[in-house]
Amino acid sequence: MNSFFFKFYPKDFIASTVVMSAEETGAYIRLLCYQWEHGSIPDDDEKLARIGGCSGNAVASIRHKFGIASASGLQNARMEDVRA
Repeated sequence: MNSFFFKFYPKDFIASTVVMSAEETGAYIRLLCYQWEHGSIPDDDEKLARIGGCSGNAVASIRHKFGIASASGLQNARMEDVRA
C-alpha cells in the first residue's frame, strides 16, 4: 500500500528541472504524483498530456524522465528508489 506522501528533495528537483519550462516542470511533478499513486504512468503520449495538464510538446520534452518500462507503463527510477 502506498504512503500518503513521498519524500521530496527540493534541491534535487530544482537541479533536474532548471532547464525545463514552467509547463514541463508542472507536467513532470503531476506525472510523478500520478506514478506514486498508481505505480506507473501510461505509455501513451495523449494520456500523459492529459494527466500532466500540458501540450504534447511538453510530454516529448520530459518523457525521458520516465525511462523504466514495465508491463503497466512507465516509471521514474528515482521515484521507485524513494518508494523502496
